[in-house]
Amino acid sequence: QDQASQLIADAERIQAVLGTLTTGTWPGTAGPGVAATVYGYPYPNPPACTDGGSCYADQWNFYQGQCTSWAAYRLSQLNGIEFSNSYGGGTWGDAMDWGPHAQALGLADSTRAAGRIAWRAASTSHPGGHVAYRAQVNSPTSLAISTMNYDNDHGSRTSTLPSSSS
Repeated sequence: QDQASQLIADAERIQAVLGTLTTGTWPGTAGPGVAATVYGYPYPNPPACTDGGSCYADQWNFYQGQCTSWAAYRLSQLNGIEFSNSYGGGTWGDAMDWGPHAQALGLADSTRAAGRIAWRAASTSHPGGHVAYRAQVNSPTSLAISTMNYDNDHGSRTSTLPSSSS
């Protein structure tokens, strides 16, 4: 019961910080700029390193404008943890490597709770995997996630999905 109470308290605290969720899709290089304006993301103009340009590390030691940078930002901002690429030991690395770390530390689980990580292994569309931040639980069958670089060009979006989505 203590764990359930803690999850409820965490969800309430995250929702209080989150406030009203702004949903939408901002493709391409406009994504980080909108994320900076709407959500305070500190890198409004990251380099297009997925297009062969230089990649620059962010303050969490992930690459600016990538999904891992966005997830690290939201975990730090909304969950109140000092998240980094070495949080909890080891190296988080690319999105495809996040699953085991997040599960072991309780940041990703099957409860589909707000404030957790949604994670996907490597795929054709995302060879390095993909991560998103579970922003809000709308109902037992619907949740909102926020993500960056969903289009491999820094695109940003906050959208509603069925909670059964992978």
